[in-house]
Amino acid sequence: MNYTLFISCPKGLEYLLGDEVKSLGLSVSRISPQGVFGQADLTTLYQLCLWSRIANRVQLILFSGEAHNPQILQQLCQQFPWQTVFSADKRIAIEFHGSSRHFRNAMFGAQVVKDGIVDHFRQLKQNRPDVDKKNPQIRLHAHLDKDEITVSLDLTGYSLHQRGYRLKTGGAPLKENLAAAMLIRAGWPELAKKGYGLTDPFCGSGTLVIEAAMMAANIAPGILRDDQAFSFWTQHQSGLWNKLKQQALQQIRPINLSLSGSDQDAQVIRIAKENAARAGVGKLIQFSMQSLSALSPCAEKGLLITNPPYGERMGEINPLIPLYQQLGQCLYERFQGWEAAVLTSNTLLAKAIGLRSNKQYSFYNGPIACKLYCITLDSHNRYKAAAEQSHSASSALRNRLQKNWQHLQKWASRNQIHAFRLYDADLPDYA
Repeated sequence: MNYTLFISCPKGLEYLLGDEVKSLGLSVSRISPQGVFGQADLTTLYQLCLWSRIANRVQLILFSGEAHNPQILQQLCQQFPWQTVFSADKRIAIEFHGSSRHFRNAMFGAQVVKDGIVDHFRQLKQNRPDVDKKNPQIRLHAHLDKDEITVSLDLTGYSLHQRGYRLKTGGAPLKENLAAAMLIRAGWPELAKKGYGLTDPFCGSGTLVIEAAMMAANIAPGILRDDQAFSFWTQHQSGLWNKLKQQALQQIRPINLSLSGSDQDAQVIRIAKENAARAGVGKLIQFSMQSLSALSPCAEKGLLITNPPYGERMGEINPLIPLYQQLGQCLYERFQGWEAAVLTSNTLLAKAIGLRSNKQYSFYNGPIACKLYCITLDSHNRYKAAAEQSHSASSALRNRLQKNWQHLQKWASRNQIHAFRLYDADLPDYA
């Protein structure tokens, strides 16, 4: 039997997710900004929940239909055979997304769906399921778009980025699936196979390094949890699920790579060590408390990947420029032969690194638009100190003014214009 699924993901990662779920066996039918639609058998469905490093949620689409008003929606939900999804003794929660002329409030929309479900079980002369928003066994999603409702079952009941190893975090943690996406874009799976090392000099609670270790060791990201909501689904096959988990455990491979993370905060280093131990990679990673000035390569070749602090206002950004300059100088002087990948939300900070990026990828860290700057560290990528960058930008402005003057003075003379704008903010460094 094939099931119709929708797999959601963080904004901007939908095509990366599409490649991943195809490799796991999903027959992809459509990719949208919210995620990927497709068909899968039960084995593939379980593999997605077990192996996807990018997904947020795996949703089993139950039905769609017109929902022009509350009465039609309630009748539509009442007619669906809910007993094929869960039994009446299960605790349920309903999340309603979207709005229309008749559904302006998500709580009201969820109430209508719930009433339809309750009416269905009453028709079968069964007890009504209880609603438990905090600790449901069955979580349903109702998505309204232009008077059409789509109702789906959340197969795990939680976002897949919650691997289970991170109980505590630092001040501005990366979600685990965003960290995994950064590693994939930076080419880590291929570099790990070549024996490269990896380090993160702003490791915080260790997410990037832990995800890198799990990738290299082929540890399934969903293996640590055993509280998936599909255990309450009537079509769940525990024997098949346990078989796939055992196969995943057998696929874990030993690695001999140099993996390290460092930070100046002793408390977050302690948290990172605890998280790594829970993830089963504590013995594979060396965490240490040290400053950027003391950083050195942990291997002859490797990947330095990091998420340094970045502010959202100019008052927060300017004090960080020296830190990024120091990072760029450190990369150039000590990490020749390595690859680097730096995530930041600000082009000014990226430019302060002083090294040319060969690839850039767009990400969203929560609501913040960011870019991952991938840098190859070799003799051709010369470090530009702040003074050189300033001189280069000044030269660009001077050249632009000269070109504009040559072009505009003839026009001004013909039209007897004696005062005109020579420069109009077409260079990013000169507003």
